[in-house]
Amino acid sequence: MPTLTSRGAASARGFGLLGAAPLNLQTATFTSPGSWTAPAGVTNLIVLTGAGGNGDPASEFWAPNQIGYVAAAGTFSGSAGTVDGFTTYEYATNEARAVLAGLNSSTADRTIVWAPSIYYWNPITSKYYTQGGDFQSRRVRGTMTASSGPWDNTSQTIIRSYGTEWYFNGEAYFSSPETTGGTSFAFGNTYPGGVGGAATPITTTNVAVTPGQTYTMSPAADSGGYITFQYYA
Repeated sequence: MPTLTSRGAASARGFGLLGAAPLNLQTATFTSPGSWTAPAGVTNLIVLTGAGGNGDPASEFWAPNQIGYVAAAGTFSGSAGTVDGFTTYEYATNEARAVLAGLNSSTADRTIVWAPSIYYWNPITSKYYTQGGDFQSRRVRGTMTASSGPWDNTSQTIIRSYGTEWYFNGEAYFSSPETTGGTSFAFGNTYPGGVGGAATPITTTNVAVTPGQTYTMSPAADSGGYITFQYYA
């Protein structure tokens, strides 16, 4: 629904011989999609202003984050991979610690690259199949530390549970490009969104409308777009 306001009896015409009532200046503002029907006798908008949505600026920052995992175990009933006997918590934990130590060969601002070890328990063959996961990479700084997972488990128990991962934390780099706000539309006009910031409003005057006709208002409501106009009625 639009916001409608009236600015008193700012007349657009006098009373005349027949004593016609004065016209008041009306304002309609749309910040979400809607429609407006031109009242009887209204043939033009005094002023029309529209703006697209606001964009976001580019950003970059460092933040503590759970970066990924270095080992995982699950179940798999296929036949892919290399048979590797049985995998115990001790074996998987030692492998995970070795990978983490390699990632900490430096503490500088750097890009780390690793391929998690994945151990699949096959309930049909009662064997483990091992394979390397897809290579991962992240820009980090400082020391990577063990996070969630059985990092302290060095038992000889065979891992047969699904979804066991050895995760690790660190300070990671994040970046995002600037974005462009959504486009607003009204009365046949297009109002572009802002690039990396606020949109620039566009104003036109004396815009012709047809009494009784309904016009669709499409502001970029999700990012601050709007349509506002004034007329006498």
